[in-house]
Amino acid sequence: MRLFLRTCGLLCLFVLVACEGAPKSFQIKPPAFCKSDADCFDISKSCVGGLCQYKAKTDLCGNGFCDASETCKTCPQDCSAACGSCGDSVCDVGTGENCASCPSDCGCKLPQVCNRSKLSCEKTCGNGVCENTYNENCETCPGDCKCPAGRACTKGSCFNACGDGRCDAAENENCTSCPDDCGCPDGTQCQNGRCGAACGDGTCDDTQGENCSSCPTDCACKTSGEICANGLCQAPCGDGFCEIARKENCDTCPSDCSCPSQQYCDVVSGGCLPYCGDNQCDANRGENCSTCASDCKCNDKQACSGGSCVCVKQCAGKECGDDGCGGQCGSCSGATTCDTGTNKCECTHECTLGDGECTGGKGYRRCLLDASGCRVWQTGTCQNTCEDDGVCCDCGSKVCGSDGCGGSCGACSSKANCVSGQCQCTHECNSVGELRCSPQSNGKYEECFADASGCRYWSEKSCSGGRTCVNGQCCTPTCSGKECGSDGCGGQCGSCSSGGGTCFSGLCPRTLEIISIKVPCRHALCRDYRGNSSDKRPDVIVSVQLSNGQKFYMPTRQNMECDKEVQVNWKGVTGVDPAGLNGMSIAVLDKDGSSSATVCASWWRDFSGYTSETTFSNNFIDIKLKVTK
Repeated sequence: MRLFLRTCGLLCLFVLVACEGAPKSFQIKPPAFCKSDADCFDISKSCVGGLCQYKAKTDLCGNGFCDASETCKTCPQDCSAACGSCGDSVCDVGTGENCASCPSDCGCKLPQVCNRSKLSCEKTCGNGVCENTYNENCETCPGDCKCPAGRACTKGSCFNACGDGRCDAAENENCTSCPDDCGCPDGTQCQNGRCGAACGDGTCDDTQGENCSSCPTDCACKTSGEICANGLCQAPCGDGFCEIARKENCDTCPSDCSCPSQQYCDVVSGGCLPYCGDNQCDANRGENCSTCASDCKCNDKQACSGGSCVCVKQCAGKECGDDGCGGQCGSCSGATTCDTGTNKCECTHECTLGDGECTGGKGYRRCLLDASGCRVWQTGTCQNTCEDDGVCCDCGSKVCGSDGCGGSCGACSSKANCVSGQCQCTHECNSVGELRCSPQSNGKYEECFADASGCRYWSEKSCSGGRTCVNGQCCTPTCSGKECGSDGCGGQCGSCSSGGGTCFSGLCPRTLEIISIKVPCRHALCRDYRGNSSDKRPDVIVSVQLSNGQKFYMPTRQNMECDKEVQVNWKGVTGVDPAGLNGMSIAVLDKDGSSSATVCASWWRDFSGYTSETTFSNNFIDIKLKVTK
C-alpha cells in the first residue's frame, strides 16, 4: 500500500493533477503532529495523542463565543444573539450579530481578525505574534503564524505531513520539501520542487520546472542586463523603476519602490502604509498631537498646542492652591492662608474687633480689619498719652468728636456729621455762588453758601422791584408796546381773542372794516356806460392789498347809488398781521360788463392806527373805514 501511495503521489505530481483515483481505503488524511495545544495554532483544536484534533462540541459550547462550528441550534447559549438571523449573509448589529456571535455573517476580512473581548474586527495580523485569542493561525495570518520547517498549513493547522507515505501538494509537499514522499522517477531529477529531465541537456523545459534559478545552464537569461530572480529573468532592482509586474515592491526592491517620508513598508503586503495610525507616536517622523492626533493623543488634563501636549490649569472656582500643572491658582495676602480643602483664602484672625491696649509709653495697638477683612492688630503712637484701652488722649488731626479721654476735639455744623474725627457734609449745591430759582415757584431765588464746616447749602432770597426769578436771575417783565406774547420773564403780556389767539410780534390780529362808500354821479370814471347813458350808477368793487402782498376783494355792488353815502359794512379783511396794514393800498373800481375794471380812486398809507371811523377822499370819491382788534 505504501508503494501504491508513493507511486500514485509521484504520478499525480508529475501530471499536475490531484490523486483522486486511489481507493478511499488508501486515502490517508495527513495528521497534524503536536506536543501540546499550542502546536495546533487553532483554538478550536487540541493536541490529543500527538495529533491536532477538533475539540468536541461540548468543549466549545458554553465558552461564551459563537465559534465557526457552532450555530443557533447546536449551541443556543453561545449563539443566542444571532438566532433567527445568523446565516442570512447580512451582519445585523441591531440583533446582536458580531464577528464572535455570528462569524458566518460578520466574519473579519484579512488582515483583520475578531477580537472576542471587544466583539469587533481588529488588525492584529502583522505584529509578529501569533495570537490564538484573535483567531490567528497559519491560514488567517501566515506572517505571524508561519509553520515550522517540515510542517505545512492545512485549514489553519500545521501538519507534519512529510513521511506519511503520501505526496500531498495541498500540504506543500514536493520532491524538494519532502523527497521521502515525493521522490522523482528514474531518469528525472528534482528541480525547485518538480521532477523533470536532467538539467544540462541544453533545453530549458519549464514543464519540467526548469528556469533560470533551477537550471541556469539551460535557462540562462539572454537579454543583456537581465538577472534571474525567483526563477524569472528580469531587469535588476535598482534601475529606478518600480515594476509591479516583476514583483518589485518596497520590501523586495526598496531602492526602486521606496515609500514616502510619512509612510513605511508593510513586509506582509509589500505596500506602503502611513505611519500615522499605527498606534506609535514617532517624533522622528514629525508625528505629534497636531499632525497625527490618533497616535499622539493628549491625556484628559492636557490640550494640544503647537504640536505639543500642554497641561491645562485646573483653577475654575479656586482662589489658591495647586493648579494641576505644578503651579498655583493664586496667592493669599495679608492674614489669609489657603485652605487646601476648599482652595479659598481664609482669615487667620488675631484678635476681637474693637479691642485695644497700650503697649508701653505712648504706644498702642488696636484690633481692626485689614484689606482682606481679617481681624489684625494695628500699632501706633499717641502724641500725648495712651489710655488702658489703647485710646490716645489727643485730637491729632481730628476736628470733631472725643479726644479719647472725656474731652472734645470740636463740633460740626448742623449740616455735617462727625465721622472718625472729621466733619462729613451732605452738600445741597455744587459750588459757592451758584444761583437757582426757588423750587417753590414763588418768584424768589436761592444762592449757594458754605457754613463753618464747609457744607454747601441753599439760601433763599427775594427779587426787588416786582421782579421775578428766571434761570436763577431776577428778571424785569417787559410789556411796553405789547398786547400779547412773552414778557421776557416767563410770563405773558396778554392774550388775543381774535385770529385764533395768534400773536404777531406782541400785537393781536387786526380786522379792517369798510363802513361806507360815496361815489358822485356823472363821475368821469365811475359810471355805467352800458345801454342807457342816463344811468350813472357804477358797479363798485373795493380791492385791498396788504404790504406783505396778501389781497382781499369786496363783492361787487352793482348799480350802487351815486351822490349818496352807501353803507357796505364789509369786514372781509380779518385776522391779519398789524404790520401788513403799514403800506396797505385800497382801491375803488368800477366793473362794466365784460370790460376790465377801472380804478376810480386809490389810497396808500399806514392804516394800522385808524382804530375809529375815518373818511378818506380822493378823486371826488369818499370811503369810510376803521381798524379793530
